[in-house]
Amino acid sequence: MMNSISDMIREEEWRDPDLLTSLRGGKTLLVASDYGGEHAKASFRSLSFLVADLEGCGLWEDLRVSVRRQFLRDLRRMAFKSLRDKRRADALVPFLRSADCIPGVLATFLIDRRIKTVFMKTPPEEIEDPNLSPETWNPKVFEKLCLLGHIGGLLVSGLSAPYQDVLWITDEDEIAPNKEQHYRAAKVIGTQMLGYSPHNMGHFRLGTTKSDTGKLDLEDLVAVPDLAAGAMADVLDELYKNKSMPQDRFLIPPSKTTSSKALKIAGWMAERDRFLKRLVFFVEFVPPDGFKAKFLRMIPG
Repeated sequence: MMNSISDMIREEEWRDPDLLTSLRGGKTLLVASDYGGEHAKASFRSLSFLVADLEGCGLWEDLRVSVRRQFLRDLRRMAFKSLRDKRRADALVPFLRSADCIPGVLATFLIDRRIKTVFMKTPPEEIEDPNLSPETWNPKVFEKLCLLGHIGGLLVSGLSAPYQDVLWITDEDEIAPNKEQHYRAAKVIGTQMLGYSPHNMGHFRLGTTKSDTGKLDLEDLVAVPDLAAGAMADVLDELYKNKSMPQDRFLIPPSKTTSSKALKIAGWMAERDRFLKRLVFFVEFVPPDGFKAKFLRMIPG
């Protein structure tokens, strides 16, 4: 799956040289990740990654603070599942517009939940570090962690320059609920990321939103992939229910029954010519136990 995703990005960049924003000039790559599709009725698991130039995020920080002063002065967190709240709903479009100026790439992956795993099992005797062994993890948590490490590692390897530092921020949930699990998760993600890198990397740090300074800067950073993951999972779920899954491109809005919050975010995701580039991938189930990755092109309606 990683090879096919890598090939698709290369092919799309050949067709469209402006597909990606160059992040190789900064000292530190900032990665924020989030995932959805955990509830039983979801048709797809969603993973979303924001990879950005940390030193180039100053304008976004100014705009982010301005949006909070206008709409979210009581420190409410932006999240897809919380957009029924009127203040968050009012803040949604200005919040997304502030994210337009992040120098980076927002890549979202939808994986059919009928695919139980995309990994080949490694014999236990070949695993030297117990932190990297699925035997020492909850199977579902380890699958999620490995998806984060492999897909995020692939993105970092293609967007980074030699000796760039990587600061990776994730939500404080089941992959890093305490200090011990945080350390083990960092070992897994760091090892998998280094396995993809064609060059030497700088320092790698894994942080969570618990490290937020109180200004909600880390919370808002993770909210960008959270909104993308939630919206795209909703959009594809509606297409799946209507038996109109796209082969490679589809119009926004895709369905009359898609929620308004998902449509607003999907319309934003479909925009081009922004500093923050948006990519969407779908990993399709191929019976009886296979899968195929696709690059989805969204067209504003």
